[in-house]
Amino acid sequence: MATGERTMIEKRHLYTSDDLLRSTPSITAYNSTSLTLRQELANHGVPRLGAEAARAAIADWGGRASDITHLVFVTSTSGCLPGADFELLGLLGLPPSTKRAMVEILDRMESKLGLGKEKLEASRAVMAQYGNTRSSCVVLVMEEMRRWSEERGLRTAGEGLDMGMLVGFGPGLTVETIVLRALPIN
Repeated sequence: MATGERTMIEKRHLYTSDDLLRSTPSITAYNSTSLTLRQELANHGVPRLGAEAARAAIADWGGRASDITHLVFVTSTSGCLPGADFELLGLLGLPPSTKRAMVEILDRMESKLGLGKEKLEASRAVMAQYGNTRSSCVVLVMEEMRRWSEERGLRTAGEGLDMGMLVGFGPGLTVETIVLRALPIN
């Protein structure tokens, strides 16, 4: 069974050109070490794709870019500083004073679930120390919680609580949720 048959994905998209693919074959080679190159492509391409989408939205709206006061932006691939949101300002001709908001998944989770900042403290610490490590961040966050719980003299590895919920978000609309029972700290 082909991958597309199992996943129902009929087409995949990649921001690139034929010239780039010919000059850097490692991008399409199985098991190649092209992560740095791919990240550079994302850092360059994400703001440009965002600008293209924004220009289309502005045209549909019928307004002028100069009337825009806020830019709300989200990406899970571009990891450069200054961020892709800042570059997008320039590409759209918006002044640097435009209020920018990066949609951050942890902030949204806290807000929607009514959580206090301390509930995602370990997640933020892992993000600050390691960045978004995708799936492996689950193990890192759980270890951080266990370590903090032990340092604070709490009775369980789950910040002193008996039960907890692990929620993981993947690319697109992937969501995984599991209820966990915390182990006692001995």
